[in-house]
Order: sequence, then structure tokens, then C-alpha cells
Amino acid sequence: SHDPTFRNSGVEEDIFQFREPEKMPKSVDSEASFLSDHDNEFVCDLAIQKVLKILRYFSRVLSAMELLAQQPGLVDSLLYRMKKAAQSNDENEISARVDAIAVIVNLACAEENKILLVYHPGLLDAVINIANHDPIEEAREHAAIVLMNLAYAEENKVHMVNQDHLLDTLVHLLSDVSPFTRRYASAALFTLACTYANTAVMTRHCDGGILEALRKVLLNDPIDE
Repeated sequence: SHDPTFRNSGVEEDIFQFREPEKMPKSVDSEASFLSDHDNEFVCDLAIQKVLKILRYFSRVLSAMELLAQQPGLVDSLLYRMKKAAQSNDENEISARVDAIAVIVNLACAEENKILLVYHPGLLDAVINIANHDPIEEAREHAAIVLMNLAYAEENKVHMVNQDHLLDTLVHLLSDVSPFTRRYASAALFTLACTYANTAVMTRHCDGGILEALRKVLLNDPIDE
């Protein structure tokens, strides 16, 4: 026998059948009939959060990393979320920023993506901006990981060192409140310094600013690593 909930006057109803939406009478108050602007905004925020969570999950799968990075418009969409209300304390905006840059962190783990991402228009600028100005500790930590992951590619090292504000950003992160962020920033500097062409540039940067920052880390950082 069929489930009685699917019956209507003795005829089984097709729940997947398309139906034209019913028109509301003009006398009905629109605010009572449809979602309010606030409700629409909530639904949109919820959809964005769910999509970003799905992308964050997919980006952890090694076989999907390269495909995601090469998907037209996807990285740009993530950058949009990273830059939108970049210093906002709104809970939804914070969640979107953190998830978006977390996806970039994962994509940057794949060797096939490192060169592609480092040359993607606006990506380094967006990461550097979060590293320097985002009030959320987790977002700054992710930014440091992105820079570290991208720096592991030999082909990226010289290019990254010559990017405006990148070295200054890593020096800034050496004094972050998070020990994890400080560790990732140190690892990025170490990796970039392993290339002979970068040695002199990094040593002379800001009249020895990197060396001074490293000296302070050796003296004051409570984390042995």
C-alpha cells in the first residue's frame, strides 16, 4: 500500500511535479506573504556559509585541489569574500573570511597550485591585507600559512620576496599574539631565505629590519620552536 500522506482525493500526488507559483491576492500584505529584507539577508548569509563550508571540505581532498584552483572564477569568488568587509566584526562576515582563506590555505598545499596561485591577480594583496589588518586571530594565522605554503615552491621564492609589503608583513607577523602565526611566519622567512638570490635582499631589507625582528624572536619568544 502507498503512504497515505501522498494521497489526495484518491489520486496519488507527484511531489516532484513542477507547479506554477500561486499568485497572492493584492490585498494581502506583502510583508506577511514573503520574506522580509532581513529574512532574505539571513537566507543569503546562510547559503554563503554552507557553500564555503562545502568548498573548505572539498579543498582538503588532494585529488580535488588542482581542479578547484583551476575552476574559472572560483578563486576570484574566494578573494571577494576575503576582501568584503575585511575588518568587520559581523559574525557572518568573520565566518566567511575565515572559511574563504582556509580554502586558499588548502589549495596552496598542492604543488600544482603554488605557482598558479602566487601569480593570480590580487591574491597576494588580499592575503597580505588580512595578515596585517584582520582583527581575527584565526584569519591572520591562515594568511601566514598561505604565505608559507606558497613560499615552498622554488619558482615562487624570488617573485614573493620582490612583492610590495610581503617581507614587511612576515616581519609584522613575527610579533603576532598567536604562537602558531609566529611559527608560520618564521617558516616562510626561512624558506624564502634558502634561495641564494634572496639572501642579500632580505638581509638589507629595511636597513636590517628582518635581522632585528629575528633577533627579538630569539631573545623574547617563549616558544622554543
